[in-house]
This record gives sequence, C-alpha cells and structure tokens, in this order.
Amino acid sequence: MKIMITTPARFPAAFAAAAYHESRGELRAIVSPAPSWRAAGLGVSRARKRGLAPLGAWNQGFHRWGPRALQSQHQIAFSAVFDEIASRLIGDVDVVNCWCSTALRTIRAAHARGIPAVLEVASAHVETQAAILREEFARFGDDIDHTVLTPRVIARTVREYEEADAIIATSRFVRRTLVESGVAASKISVIPYGVDPAFVALTRRAAHGDVPTVLFVGGCGLRKGTPYLLDAFKRVQTRATLRLVGRTNEELFSRLGGLPAGVAAVGSKTGAALAAEYANADVFVLPSVEDGWGLVVNEAMSAGLPVIVSDAAGSAEVVEDGVNGHVVPARDVDALSARLEMLLGDADLRARMGAAARATAQSRTWRTYGDERNELVYAPLLGAHKTKVSDAAAA
Repeated sequence: MKIMITTPARFPAAFAAAAYHESRGELRAIVSPAPSWRAAGLGVSRARKRGLAPLGAWNQGFHRWGPRALQSQHQIAFSAVFDEIASRLIGDVDVVNCWCSTALRTIRAAHARGIPAVLEVASAHVETQAAILREEFARFGDDIDHTVLTPRVIARTVREYEEADAIIATSRFVRRTLVESGVAASKISVIPYGVDPAFVALTRRAAHGDVPTVLFVGGCGLRKGTPYLLDAFKRVQTRATLRLVGRTNEELFSRLGGLPAGVAAVGSKTGAALAAEYANADVFVLPSVEDGWGLVVNEAMSAGLPVIVSDAAGSAEVVEDGVNGHVVPARDVDALSARLEMLLGDADLRARMGAAARATAQSRTWRTYGDERNELVYAPLLGAHKTKVSDAAAA
C-alpha cells in the first residue's frame, strides 16, 4: 500500500499515523504547512514531508497579529488554499487520507485519478457543532469565540462526509453525531487516539505540598467548557489551585468577571514545559461541551493523573467512572464541582485512580492506532477498490 496524508496543522495524530506508515514502507508523503525541517521532530523523515512552509507562516502570522474581526475569513481562505495545493500534490499512491474541513478538492482530485479517499473526522458532525455553539453563544455572547463555522464551511464539510469513501472517527460520540445527521454508518470506523509510551517517562510525578493542583489543557473557549470549569472551581471548598494551560481568552475571562482566586491562565505550552505541568498536577479536567476526543486526556492519564471529563468529550470512552476518573454531564456545574471536591479531598483516592489511569493509557499507543487503521479501514477499502476495478475491466 502507498499512502498520502494531508493535514492543515501539526496534529499529533496525523504525524503519528504518518510515522507508523513510514515505518512499514507505506508512506509516500505527508502534506502539511509545518516546515520540512521539523519533520524529524514530528516522527517523519524529511524526505516524506511535503512542506508548505510559506502557507504555514502566513497562517501563524495572521493568527498572532491579524485583526480578530478577520480571523474567520482568514481561516476559510487558508483552508481553501491548503486544500487546492494538496489536491495538486497527489502522486503515485493507492489511497489519500485527508483531515476534515480541508479536503473537498483533494477528495475530488483523488477520485478523478481513480484513487479512494479517507476522511479523518475528529469532531462532532459540523451541524451538531454549530448547534452546540449557538447555544453557548446565547449564554456567553458570540464575540468571545472565533470558531469558524459559517454556512459555507458547514456545506463544504457536509460534502466531504458524503464524497469520502471511508471515514475515520475518533470516538463513538463522533460516529453517533455523524449517523444521526445522515452519514452512512457503513463507511465509518471508530479509531481512538493513542499516546507515545515515551511520554510517560517525561512526566514523573513531582512531590506536592498541601495544596493540590487541578490542570486543564486546551484552548480557553466555549467548546472546551471553560465557563463551567471556572464556575465549578469557585464552588470547591477544599483549598486548591487551577492551572489553565492553552490559548487564553481575555474576552471570555472578562465576561465571566475575571479569573477566580487560585486560578492561573499560563498560556500555551509544549514539550518539556507541558510535561512539567502534568508532572506537577494532581487532577486533570476536560469539561468540553463538544470534543471529538481530547488527546490531552491520554497524556494526563499516562502521567498518572485521575481525570474528570464530560460526556460530550469522545475521550470519555477510556474513562471508567470511579476507577481511573469520572465522567460528568456536559455543562453540569454541580456534578463537576462534586467530583473535583471528592478527588481534591482524598490523596489516597487520587493515587489509586491515577495508577489505574496510567495503566489504561499504556494499553493504547500510537502503534495500536496505526494497526487499527490498516485493519479496519485501509485493508477492506483497498480490497473493495481492487475488486471494483477488476470488475470494471472485465466488463
């Protein structure tokens, strides 16, 4: 098998998949805006990376310095340009694997050459996402979250679902929303994310004082349930601190009356700095209102942290309630606060659940993820495609 992967960002799952396929001699190229010189650090040889560095630099620069009012239009333009370029880079391959929302032209270009296309879907059906966001906007305002879900983006994404030959969904939650919205269940395979076993070695637990730390990793926005987390933390009676690691959102914080006492928004962190955050935490929480998976949950569990996740996060599937963490209803501040109180007030319970969480994470690696992709998606898809081509030739 010869495979080409396209991804509009440095998504860990995309590069983990590429590294897996390259180790088997199956990867022909991964197309990404990440510079080629960063390929080795992402697990892929430079020879297999098709760099779109100028496009990536434009995207990052606009996100950092561009006008907030134009971010949505910029993202739409970036997605269209990336898709167009990727569609022209299809080489001698047996299958093209694209990441959702930047794939329509690439899917069509693959089909024009008789090549099947697989679509990666890491979030709920785009119409479900839009409905959830409308509810959040009604509560908190539509000027504090810049998620790009315009009618044009929604229509384009729906066409990607329809035209892809197969879909890889990150969770049963994602699959359910797709099927409920009319996507054929027969072409959806659920393949959850894994975690690098080496990550565990980077995140040895540090010694703690008397004040436990709650850790959140992700963009501080509406999709990740930040308002509900802050409200729940304010209700916790046990003395604790909360660290928000990820893109900050000053508009949201201001709308909510500022950060509560004991809460620190420390910005985005990667590598050793992020590993240190896991090492120095006692409890991890991801209270998303919509989240196809949440790789940070895998990372937190591998670091030996008990986790609290919402039932709207696909990663809830690896959480056994009361064993390695807790699952709470999305937006349920009372339930979230109660679970935080329970874990923060019992160090022995945290230790037991953290050990169980680590064992769970160690059973799901990126190699597991790659093996399931081949077994559940590529082998049957290419087998059916070969039969179809043979039948057409015989006719």
